Amino acid sequence: MPVYSGVTNTLITNDNTVWRKLTGDGHTVVLEKQPLLEALPLTNRIPNLTLFGLAGVSYEVLFSSGLPAGRWQPVWMRIMAAGHSMPVASLTNLGPTMFFRSRAQAGDGP
Repeated sequence: MPVYSGVTNTLITNDNTVWRKLTGDGHTVVLEKQPLLEALPLTNRIPNLTLFGLAGVSYEVLFSSGLPAGRWQPVWMRIMAAGHSMPVASLTNLGPTMFFRSRAQAGDGP
């Protein structure tokens, strides 16, 4: 399981170990089968997302304009690079309210 470098602390919740970043610079991300989608501040009113996942796995990002989501629409699909993270590029301003989720493509993953 890949772990990004950074200062971490172990927190115990419901008898499970949870890793959390406690310093200002850098990230610590523990990756397993499911991807992590990080939302950053908008850039020129355009969504700014970073996807973390396992190298070689095909991931997609889906969009909905409301919750509960009646229908998730695919807006981005790529195979994860060797670095375990990549920007979700080529998104447009999809509306005043934007909800995103990510998932591995069906049948893909470890």
